[in-house]
Amino acid sequence: IQYSASSIYNAYIPNSVINFLIAGNDDKTETKIEYRAFYGCQNLESVTIANTVTEISDEAFRNCVALKTFSLPETTTTLGDNICADCINLTKVTINGKIIGRYMFANSAYTSDDGETHSGLKEAEISNLTSVAEGAFDGCTYLTTVTFNAKISDSICCTSIGSYAFRNCVNLSAFTMPDTIQTIGAQAFLNDQKFTIYSLPSG
Repeated sequence: IQYSASSIYNAYIPNSVINFLIAGNDDKTETKIEYRAFYGCQNLESVTIANTVTEISDEAFRNCVALKTFSLPETTTTLGDNICADCINLTKVTINGKIIGRYMFANSAYTSDDGETHSGLKEAEISNLTSVAEGAFDGCTYLTTVTFNAKISDSICCTSIGSYAFRNCVNLSAFTMPDTIQTIGAQAFLNDQKFTIYSLPSG
């Protein structure tokens, strides 16, 4: 399905939708994805967000349990909270913008009661980000690798990691810390039991 609008708000998104392209109108320069626009779309596996999208509101893709990958364009400048929280089948996220929302991918992990079945976010690739928001990856228990790509200019660099940003990421072992980081919030890496690779690239 391709959907083109200046604001995705009350559009009916059936649970049977698997792939969804979000594009701007020819006469519009921005697109907003509203509160809970795709909340609980249980069969949605992929979303393509055009670079016309400038704002994504709270919980827009929360509990999309089949969603496998998520890529945020650099044009998105306003993000709500919990946008992709509880997306338990996410495997990789790519952040190309300067911001990331609070608790954006929180609890994107699942383990069955018997421990035999598990899934969840494993890899995050981050470019051009200025800060990692509070709780951004909190509870992503299968996250193993976080990569910050090199800054592209002196004005675009990550300077802070918020409180609880990677809390309870118990399998996080490969983490490349930008040398531009100035502050790390409280309990940002709490309970990260395998946090053994800590790389500070030279300027």
